[in-house]
Amino acid sequence: MERTAQAFAALAIAFYSVSGLAYLYFGSWPVTHQDFWQLYQRALTHSWLQSALLKYGPHSIFFPSFFWLTDLRFFHGKQQPLVIAGILLLSITVSLLLIPIWRDKNVSLTGKILSALVLVTTNFWMGRSIITASGGFNCICSSVMVGAAIAFLVLPRMNGQSRQWLAALIVVCGGFLASFSFGSGLAIWPTLLLLAWCLRLRTYSIGLLAVASVVAAVVLVMLPGESQHLQMQLLPSIAASGGIWLCQIIGTPVAYAIAGWRPQQLLSQTVESSMSVWFGAAGLTIALVIIGRAVYRRDIGQSRLKLTGLALVTFSILVATSIVVPLPLTRGTSSDVDAPRYLFWSTLFWGGLLLLLIARGENVPHLRWIAFCIPLATPVFAFPSHQRWALHSKYAQILATDAATSLINRVRDIETLKIIAPVYLEFPYMVAPQLRAHRLGMFADGLQDWIGLNEASLFAGRHKPEGLLGTCRVSKLVQSDTGAPAARIVCHVTTRRHIPRIVRCAISPVAWLVDKETKQGYMTPNRLAVIDSNGIIRGVARSCGMSSFANRVLFQGKFCTTCILGYISDYNPQLHYIVRSAEMLVTIQTRETRFSIHSLTSSSIC
Repeated sequence: MERTAQAFAALAIAFYSVSGLAYLYFGSWPVTHQDFWQLYQRALTHSWLQSALLKYGPHSIFFPSFFWLTDLRFFHGKQQPLVIAGILLLSITVSLLLIPIWRDKNVSLTGKILSALVLVTTNFWMGRSIITASGGFNCICSSVMVGAAIAFLVLPRMNGQSRQWLAALIVVCGGFLASFSFGSGLAIWPTLLLLAWCLRLRTYSIGLLAVASVVAAVVLVMLPGESQHLQMQLLPSIAASGGIWLCQIIGTPVAYAIAGWRPQQLLSQTVESSMSVWFGAAGLTIALVIIGRAVYRRDIGQSRLKLTGLALVTFSILVATSIVVPLPLTRGTSSDVDAPRYLFWSTLFWGGLLLLLIARGENVPHLRWIAFCIPLATPVFAFPSHQRWALHSKYAQILATDAATSLINRVRDIETLKIIAPVYLEFPYMVAPQLRAHRLGMFADGLQDWIGLNEASLFAGRHKPEGLLGTCRVSKLVQSDTGAPAARIVCHVTTRRHIPRIVRCAISPVAWLVDKETKQGYMTPNRLAVIDSNGIIRGVARSCGMSSFANRVLFQGKFCTTCILGYISDYNPQLHYIVRSAEMLVTIQTRETRFSIHSLTSSSIC
């Protein structure tokens, strides 16, 4: 039976690892979004050191800021380097947490494999995609976890016979990495102090950690940044409702996983019900009993599996507390304690609790199979929500691409822009000119430079007809930045760019299985130019850039790979417009792959 459990766990590990990485890469945010409009504005108007030292709200993001500062300097502000860096940090976190467990000789092979299953599932579950699918946010939060994992890994060595000071230095450095990657990282210090007590570390080791925690807090307070206005009159309500909010944050992952088994329209009803509070209360009660027992017995040094589980549970509880208490004081509301962005932290609580369950099963024979069956059921329980959040992430990526297209065309399409600036809609219009001037982010490819140029001068008269046909229509009238009329167009390609026969023959076996559209020998172009009857480029359009193979295999074919969205600046309904493919290889001056989606009716582009 154990061999069967090991085989199933290994398959589940492979599935969540591969699918999680694929979903994160193909469903990541492709353009500047949300808080990064403000962070990029700061980066473009300050030096590297000033930008890194400035606090963002109550948070110090000193270490992660070097990721996007490097990206802006060397990679033109594109999101792919940040996405890759975030995925690497997430993978490093899982590896660091697994190292002590796999080195523990007191844990059976089944226990080690199940522990790996728990950590892989909780870290690569797409319910965390609000954070993990964003390259920048993933770099921030995963930097916290890398620092915490380093500290958890090395902390027991502070009780060793040699190199104690080296171990102490590494632990303190890990703590500072977590503390100055995000405000929630400060929870590492009380976590380390509790673990140090439970590990029976020497008094001076515990004192060193206490001093380091005070230094971290003092430095954080002294860092420059905007002062936060605290609404102290809300303290009584926090005291009265704080426990409920804490339980709600902790129980939210279970509620979202259950919602994955229910119809999409019942998602909000499921998550906002008292279900998350009750699950959170049950989990928190069990966790507090385990923590209290560990503090009393001080015996976790005998099991690295138990140490890792206790560290994750304690750290996530303290992070949740740090969210519950300051949130009403700074924002005046706690209505978003069940927001998906907090799943990144609360998921770690349940992962740690499952590790503690496995550790208990290793020591108590009659609980062994119960302790093993629950972790084995976890990936099955989380699977529907895993897929649903992956679809949500991909849909957000497509909408973000559309929003970026509006900025490239200098068009004010407020409804489209809300996906990348849900709170401060004016920030993109303030920062976009700076990004455009430095050719960063969505402006790095230079598509904005096409608008207003003559088609012949832009492409040097090199045209290659490829029989690219489709239908387009004006879906909405908007305004450009100058106030001139503009139009949003939506196109559907019916005959796409031809693939050479030799290439088509080479890929036909795979195409026959999963990729009917590629088998037909055509591909949807990623970039197109909208040209008026005078030969002047009036706008650019872009497709979602997703192959039909990825759409079928990863997203069950639920997205349109032939759809294109673009804009026409200075739109004149009396003119005739043509949309042509303009695949850009390196720069605008290089040879272009050419075109032609044809003609217009009086009311639409075709």
